[in-house]
Amino acid sequence: MSEAGSAETREVVHLDPDLLYAVARSNLTDQLASLSALDNKLGIMLGGGTALLALACAVFAAAANRVSLGPVALLGLAAVPYVFLLWNSIQGLRARDWDYGPNLRLLIERYRDQPRDANQPADIRTLTDQPVDRAKLAAIWTLRNSYDQNDVKSRAKESALERCGITLAITAAMVLLALVMFAFSASTQSSLAPTR
Repeated sequence: MSEAGSAETREVVHLDPDLLYAVARSNLTDQLASLSALDNKLGIMLGGGTALLALACAVFAAAANRVSLGPVALLGLAAVPYVFLLWNSIQGLRARDWDYGPNLRLLIERYRDQPRDANQPADIRTLTDQPVDRAKLAAIWTLRNSYDQNDVKSRAKESALERCGITLAITAAMVLLALVMFAFSASTQSSLAPTR
């Protein structure tokens, strides 16, 4: 075989800007939905930990004259991981400065030939005479950059969610143990009480 026949021929592939834009937009939309779900989970964990601790405090307050020192001390210690739960939830929920993709007005401004008055609303129809591929490429890169910038914040939020899960489990275990100790001591006290 000759060299020309054995050499691989490479086919030039032209990427469709519409496809690239659709994929980039879809990725960013999915990421923003995921970030919203992470916020919901953080809020649920914070609410669950708060409700659990408040419920145990209410049980102890209702039977204040029958509560021994052990369950109260354990409930007090349960406040320590709860503080960590609170801190991590707040840290995770604070990450709210997301990039949402290209600013349509700036994109139109950049790819229009004629200057326009700043108060005049942007008209998407004026882009039809312009090189749309350059505008789409700019939008694609902006979407991708937004995704990358959000990804760093997303990882921090996911890390906070993991820490919240651990601290919520510890808080729940301590509160449950305190309630079991309380129930056991209350049942022991009632069995030792003199009958009339």
